[in-house]
Amino acid sequence: MTYNPNIPAANDILSNSQSQILTNFGQLNTVFGIDHVPFYPSVANSGKHAKVTLPEGGDAATLVNEIALYCKDLSSVSTLYLRKENNGTVIQISGVDPIASAQGRTFLPGGLILAWGSSASVSNGGTVSFASAFPNNCFGVQVTINIASTVSPVGINGYNTSGFTFRTTAGGGVPITYMAIGN
Repeated sequence: MTYNPNIPAANDILSNSQSQILTNFGQLNTVFGIDHVPFYPSVANSGKHAKVTLPEGGDAATLVNEIALYCKDLSSVSTLYLRKENNGTVIQISGVDPIASAQGRTFLPGGLILAWGSSASVSNGGTVSFASAFPNNCFGVQVTINIASTVSPVGINGYNTSGFTFRTTAGGGVPITYMAIGN
């Protein structure tokens, strides 16, 4: 039997509709149990979320004093978004998979990607390739020489979505670390 929103009707005799009422309560407990701790028999955590599942849809509409968290398709990938109040700004919350390693990257809200890494001994400068290219743009790169006893300037000659070139006045090979931001 399935949930019946018309039970009990005003003229129903309780003993006649008892099985339908019990079915409705059973159906409600089943539906409320999806993504939630069921309200029975887990009374201690009733009403709390066990997880949140968001089906793909379009941009959510919001009213004044509301925000919406929702999921929509972005290049065949389910992606999390937040919409500010009163149908305000739509902010992308999830994106490329993070890489937590010495040559890594992470996604920042709003569609930005932060990449980092290092390059071992490069003589007077060189070219460094990012572990993963930026899909659209590289907005900037910060480079640091990794030698405690060397005080030498280091500068970026140029950068693009796949890497950058740099120069330094330090003689011989110098290890560097970098951070880059793009989208």
